[in-house]
Amino acid sequence: MRIGSVVAGGLVVMALAGAVFWALRADPLPVDLAPVTIGPMQVTVTEEGMTRVRDTWSVTAPITGTVESLPVQVGDCVTKDKSKVARIRPAASALLDAWLRQQVEAGVADAQAAVRLAEVTLAQAQVQSAYANSQLKRNWDLAHRGTIPARVLEDSQQRAKAG
Repeated sequence: MRIGSVVAGGLVVMALAGAVFWALRADPLPVDLAPVTIGPMQVTVTEEGMTRVRDTWSVTAPITGTVESLPVQVGDCVTKDKSKVARIRPAASALLDAWLRQQVEAGVADAQAAVRLAEVTLAQAQVQSAYANSQLKRNWDLAHRGTIPARVLEDSQQRAKAG
């Protein structure tokens, strides 16, 4: 009787396991079958999405003025050195007050003084260069006669190059 109850219990367990398997198994999915060929593949996805801008750009100008109508709209494609993003109308010049006029005139006077100083410095450099060249010629003649050492001639050559 013991063997019969073990066999009966085993059959009951197997029947329960089969019923659970049968209840939980997935239904087969319908599929399309077609022969495989080599060719172009085209897939179209139509969905709505949201764009997140990572880098924002600030467009600035080194002048003051008023921005006229913008020739581009939001979302238009712009290209470096080709697209015009804005037109700026120069601001009306402010009337020069006395203090500002003095500042501007002082700046002009400073610039004129700097030009005069540069001209004097240039003239001085030209005189020094001419002197160095004449010394070189004189020392060249003296060195060929053996009157001065070669070192003096080399010094004259260096001064003429530097001048």
